Amino acid sequence: MNEEQAIAFLQEHGTLSEHASEALIAAWVGVIDFLMRNPSKRCIPLLISAFGEGAHMEVDTSIQTLLRKFPLEDMYPHLKAGLNDERSAVRQWCADTVQYFPHPDFVPDLQRMLQEEDVLSRHESVVALAKIKGEKVKHIAALALPGEVDEEVRSLLLELVDD
Repeated sequence: MNEEQAIAFLQEHGTLSEHASEALIAAWVGVIDFLMRNPSKRCIPLLISAFGEGAHMEVDTSIQTLLRKFPLEDMYPHLKAGLNDERSAVRQWCADTVQYFPHPDFVPDLQRMLQEEDVLSRHESVVALAKIKGEKVKHIAALALPGEVDEEVRSLLLELVDD
């Protein structure tokens, strides 16, 4: 395998479906293994858009591990776009990944995720905000706290407010 073949695979297969065959899952693992040894920033947007709905957590986790190899300047525009993706799974994985690339520019996107119905989106947002820290983050947490119904998310928000 080479970089062009890895990119072609990612372009062809996009998001890994929950109905993917074992052969396709194995091919994904092979591509990710190749990219672990030969990282290419050209693959970043393709990898971010590949995050699935959790059906193949080991692949999503491997993608995130691979993405952590890149510097913030390579990841920034793609994480910014991913935090605003129409698919909640991409937003959630990007919020989870932001904790390894904390930057104040992500705060408005994470704040918006705090208003989503999906508890996982709110949870991942709070975890990422906790890594960014600051007075603005405290203020956002304080504003979100009264309307939060999930106990775990409430607990994380309280930690941010009290920090």
